Amino acid sequence: MIKVTQEPKHHPAFPMYSFFCHDPNGYLSELQKIDLQNSKDDE
Repeated sequence: MIKVTQEPKHHPAFPMYSFFCHDPNGYLSELQKIDLQNSKDDE
């Protein structure tokens, strides 16, 4: 079972969402989603 440590959060300085989770072996991983459609650079 994968344990998510917190809900996905948007990073105000970067166009991405991320969250951390622990896998069954205890490894900590960060998952990221790049959101270029809502990037501040597009304004």
